[in-house]
Amino acid sequence: MNFFPSALSLSCCLLWVSGRISFATVPTTGASHSQNPSYTLSPDVNSTLHIPAADNATSAKKNVCINREVCEMYNLTIMDCYQIYIIACQHSFNISMYSMDKESWCTWNRINSIYNQFTVCTEDVSSCFNIHWPNKIIEAFFIEIHQEYFRDCDFFREYKDPPQEVMLALMLTPICIIPLMVGIVVWKTKNEYSSS
Repeated sequence: MNFFPSALSLSCCLLWVSGRISFATVPTTGASHSQNPSYTLSPDVNSTLHIPAADNATSAKKNVCINREVCEMYNLTIMDCYQIYIIACQHSFNISMYSMDKESWCTWNRINSIYNQFTVCTEDVSSCFNIHWPNKIIEAFFIEIHQEYFRDCDFFREYKDPPQEVMLALMLTPICIIPLMVGIVVWKTKNEYSSS
């Protein structure tokens, strides 16, 4: 009989633990990070933290580093444990994104604090595990997030040509001015030679 937990049950256990620490917090529904610095823990926890955002980030990093013992208890490699904590950061991001309507996903002013919280969370976890940030794992998570939430966003609009009338006026103006300027230069030069 095998008494070692499976990778899936271990991941679920670590996500459950990390869901109770403050780095996996999400803003209360309808309030942005800048408007309301209070945070609510994951949905299954019914308590509210009233901690300013800066203190929350500081305590989050400490909690992640303290909870590394869970990884050591299950003999996980540093990279496996690291990925599980990054998944917890992503889980918090997902909860925050799905708490707003999909039309708001493409409005930077609505999502910038959530996106920043995810970035800070991944930076803190990387710092705790002494892993360089950004790295290939983080890049993969950010690419996944961008494909899921921002694929249809029109952040980079294609520029269109102006109407033909405007283009014609812009092209004809220098074409007409050049012969006029050449004529003035020739006339001035001719007058200078005739007066001397």
